[in-house]
Amino acid sequence: MEEQIKSLCEMGFTRLEANIYLILVQNPRITGYKIAKALNEPVSNTYKSIYSLQNKGAVILDETGKSQKYSAVPIEAYFNQMERNFAEKRRKIEDSLKNIEIPPPDGGVYQLENVSQIYEKADQMIRNAKKSVFMNISPGIMKKFKKSLESAAKVNVNVLVRPYQKTEIPGCDISYSPVINPPGKSLPYEILYLVTDGEEYITAFLDITEKKVFKAIWSKNILLTIIAYYGNLFEFLFVKLFNMLQSDLEKQEILSSLEKYFKYRITDIPGFKEYLKTSLNGNE
Repeated sequence: MEEQIKSLCEMGFTRLEANIYLILVQNPRITGYKIAKALNEPVSNTYKSIYSLQNKGAVILDETGKSQKYSAVPIEAYFNQMERNFAEKRRKIEDSLKNIEIPPPDGGVYQLENVSQIYEKADQMIRNAKKSVFMNISPGIMKKFKKSLESAAKVNVNVLVRPYQKTEIPGCDISYSPVINPPGKSLPYEILYLVTDGEEYITAFLDITEKKVFKAIWSKNILLTIIAYYGNLFEFLFVKLFNMLQSDLEKQEILSSLEKYFKYRITDIPGFKEYLKTSLNGNE
């Protein structure tokens, strides 16, 4: 019961509201007085919470009999209603903000405070990538981004992934070594390094349960992004080269295989081009 109460509280219920809702799930069509008696709560407090649940759309009232009786709205229906309400509010807010001129992001380095914020920001970066995505990621959170990475590759974005366990993502260039990252040997934490188009990056260290953020930053500072860009690229290439040297490939075959990565040099990345353009215009 405590787990269910905690889950409902995380959805915006007070503790008393959560207890009332759970009682009504198990005992539909009962009076507020009976609910108060079952919870050993003052009747006035109980009714106040019942009215709050009605306003939330989680409880409905039956007035067909002599006394008012309450029932819980099925949780699926309640969530569907919440999603519809949220989508409508989101649409209205987005429409109202469309005409506000937003200045370009500055070169600050910003802390990301919670796991959902990190995942949403990373997913947004991948969706908005125009030319390249570099990702260095631990196994526990790899699955959260597979769909986005595959979608990016489908629109001709170069997606380079350095996972810590063997994985396959259609259209993506994977760099994994079972020697460097032996199967079955896991990290005591989750990590995410992501750079898109040489324009912005995220670095995040998370608790293994994905509930706590040890440290996470996001930035569009071009110089720091270039450092992150090359850090991810060089580790990716190091693992690629290590695998090639472990194989029977001849020197010329190795060189030919590495040539395709020349396109990732600094002068070809959108972030550096924009920075150079802005800097030159500023000097005129």
